[in-house]
Amino acid sequence: MQEAARLLRTHPHFLYRLIRQGRLPALRLGRAIRLSEDVLRRMLESREQEGVSRNG
Repeated sequence: MQEAARLLRTHPHFLYRLIRQGRLPALRLGRAIRLSEDVLRRMLESREQEGVSRNG
C-alpha cells in the first residue's frame, strides 16, 4: 500500500478509504491487500488528465 500511495502521491489512508467505498478494486490475501498494477496505472493517468484540464 505504501508503494501505491507513493506512486499516486497520496496517503495510504486515502487508498484504504477508496477500497472500503468500493471505488478502488483490491484483493485481500489474509492481512495483505493487493492492488492491480493496471488499475493503479489508469488511476494515475486520470489524475494526470485532471491536472492538465485544471491547468489548461
